[in-house]
Amino acid sequence: MAVSRKGYVTIYVTDLFDRPTAPMYIQCRYMATTTQVSKWGNSLGLRLPKSVAREAQLDEGDTVDIAVDNGTIVIRLSRPRYSLDELVGRINTRNRHRESDWGAPLGHEVW
Repeated sequence: MAVSRKGYVTIYVTDLFDRPTAPMYIQCRYMATTTQVSKWGNSLGLRLPKSVAREAQLDEGDTVDIAVDNGTIVIRLSRPRYSLDELVGRINTRNRHRESDWGAPLGHEVW
């Protein structure tokens, strides 16, 4: 998500394979045209207006990834990333499926 100076929010959407799709531009009618950056401890903080958080489906406590792309701050909801070992480690008798019968071979398959 990037906030422009004219009150528009750019939301960068990715598909299931984390490939970027076309950005969506949403005008937030209730957002002020400028937002002040404030000191928060040794860091800087940016307060998001409620309308922007609602449009981006952000809630308090959500984890986000922050990056800079050509001078634009990009804020994106974090998604957990799992390794194959983690996923296989979660297989147990309750969530393991039986072998499926796909019928006789129809082409040149060799099993």
